[in-house]
Amino acid sequence: MDDPQKHKVYSQRHYNKKKAEDKDALMLYFKTYRVGWEAKNPGRTKATGRINRLKNYYHLTLQEFDRILQEQQDRCAICRTIEPGGSHQVWQVDHDHDCCNDKKSCGQCVRGLLCWHCNVGLGLLKTKEILEKALAYIQTPTIRKRWTTDKALLAELFDEDAA
Repeated sequence: MDDPQKHKVYSQRHYNKKKAEDKDALMLYFKTYRVGWEAKNPGRTKATGRINRLKNYYHLTLQEFDRILQEQQDRCAICRTIEPGGSHQVWQVDHDHDCCNDKKSCGQCVRGLLCWHCNVGLGLLKTKEILEKALAYIQTPTIRKRWTTDKALLAELFDEDAA
């Protein structure tokens, strides 16, 4: 190992390997600890996580969340389904993103609770303007219906005189 470049490469490789081993050992320790904690505290993990997310992201207590759901008659605020949907089967808190640019809400802009499908739909459409355009779009007749009612277009398509 007289060559300093080889020594540098060896040292870096050794450092990376040691770092990976330390990370794996740490992850194993935390996983073992978590499994032990969950075994001693059955049912608390999901409930505690949900309560903390409501508090930290939306400034809502569990009682406020339940009150909103009760006011909505245990239904989605948009489609009125009784099924929350999604892989976790939990109601999604909807808030005005124009008020709070962050993922977190100030708590004053919570609009209601949505099923997973409605929440994803709103999230993908992003703004009120796009949502209004989407509504106008789905209310327009299908393309074939427009063609059959437009005599000039029909004549052009079939090389006939428009009468």
